[in-house]
Amino acid sequence: MLGLRSIHRGGQRNYLTYSALGGLVEQGRISWDAEAKLYNVSSADNTVRSLAEEGLNQIEDAILELLQQIPKV
Repeated sequence: MLGLRSIHRGGQRNYLTYSALGGLVEQGRISWDAEAKLYNVSSADNTVRSLAEEGLNQIEDAILELLQQIPKV
């Protein structure tokens, strides 16, 4: 739902994704369905979804800004 994914191959693959999801599971905001292999939102409140989407957009914007500041080789 949040679109948190990583294309990085290696030992740290999806680290950011799993870190964020782990925190949300600990807070009881989402749950893991082992049979379906899916995370489920415990509170389907549109406000929570909107805040999550806004946060994701801020992370993406910050990463893009950082990449623009790195000199091209």
